[in-house]
Amino acid sequence: MKDSEGKLMRDKKTTISTMLVIILSFVLLTGCSGSSSSATSTTSAAAATIAATTDTAAAATPSPGVTVLPDTELMVSAAASLTDVLTALAADFNTTQPNVSVLLNFGSSGELQQQIESGAPADLFLSASSKQMDALKNEDLMDNISILNLLNNEVVLIVPAGSSAGITSFPDTATDKVTTLAVGDPESVPAGQYAAEVFSFLGISDAVSAKTVLCKDVRQVLTYVETGEADAGIVYATDAYSSKGVAIAAQAPEGSHETIVYPAGIVKAATHREAAQAFLDYLTTPEAAAIFTSYGFTMAG
Repeated sequence: MKDSEGKLMRDKKTTISTMLVIILSFVLLTGCSGSSSSATSTTSAAAATIAATTDTAAAATPSPGVTVLPDTELMVSAAASLTDVLTALAADFNTTQPNVSVLLNFGSSGELQQQIESGAPADLFLSASSKQMDALKNEDLMDNISILNLLNNEVVLIVPAGSSAGITSFPDTATDKVTTLAVGDPESVPAGQYAAEVFSFLGISDAVSAKTVLCKDVRQVLTYVETGEADAGIVYATDAYSSKGVAIAAQAPEGSHETIVYPAGIVKAATHREAAQAFLDYLTTPEAAAIFTSYGFTMAG
């Protein structure tokens, strides 16, 4: 027991002696410099410099495997039916690419096609139909190698929430149950094109034409039905899921329209090609797929 206590005392003396040597060395050093206050100031400045350098290095270090892109304003032109999900995806993308500002330009696919044709700024294009993407490809306005089929969707018939009109099927749109039917303009809105295919498949095109109100995009169709300005409307399933003001009355009969595909690709005139490719790559990741699925989309492939 006495041996242990003696060893403890010797260790304490050694520690105290070491500390005295360090303090004495510091005093001698400051004495040579001529001023203790100057030494203290120099020591503090050095510590601050080290801290600042450490902070800067930490801030500039990207996450493992991720190359942080420089400040960029990425212009993405996308179909209106992607409004909610792309807004969420852009925010998620920014968690790994904080320097890239994703500017989202939504509209009907036909309208966006015309904008790109006229030279409007766009780095990335996401269409709700292959028709518009193919047109831009044929005009040599897309980077064809970058184009991929990203998503699938479904066409549904919607009615105002709480409607008592008894509308339960697409054929009902040709009856007296429906006075006003909101549909995207088939000339520029893919959802309108799919609706026209369904009407033709069912043989009711003429019966619905007189009661149809053509809308600039699916979001306008949604608004018409939500407010009761239209008894029914035709949109994508994902649009219907995003609104509490409508209810799905029916899904389009199987085989009544072409498979709905959302292609995505980089515009040939893109000014931020690296950022466009990074965002496009991100949209194919499992993380992005989980977000797409939560909004009712299915991944193509």
